[in-house]
Amino acid sequence: MKKLLLVSILVLFGCSKDSEAGSNPGDEIIGGYEISQSYYRGEAYRGDSPGTIVFSANGKGKFDILWGDNYRDERDFDWSFDGERWQLIDNALLEWEIIGEDCDGTPDCRVYEMYWKDGYSVIYFSKIN
Repeated sequence: MKKLLLVSILVLFGCSKDSEAGSNPGDEIIGGYEISQSYYRGEAYRGDSPGTIVFSANGKGKFDILWGDNYRDERDFDWSFDGERWQLIDNALLEWEIIGEDCDGTPDCRVYEMYWKDGYSVIYFSKIN
């Protein structure tokens, strides 16, 4: 009987681990986002729906952005996290970096800045509600 009780306690505590414990640093970016603003060569583009960006758990993703009135750009990418910022290489072999910042006083709000390492393009995005 004591053995059964001991095994039951071990199973109970062994199975009650926090589900977040296995997540990797940087995984908080996984999900879908709305692009709120973009810049190309210093020119700002803003619109009703400038685009979306999606990060998958397998280190892959896709962004779809409207630059100006008539140039839509859709790209697949691979992403990783180096401990400070996210690194992204798209299917055109362009390298991007992403930095996340908390919103002022708004719980669970984060805005991301994604910039092309050539210095010409910057994209801002936030979580889709």
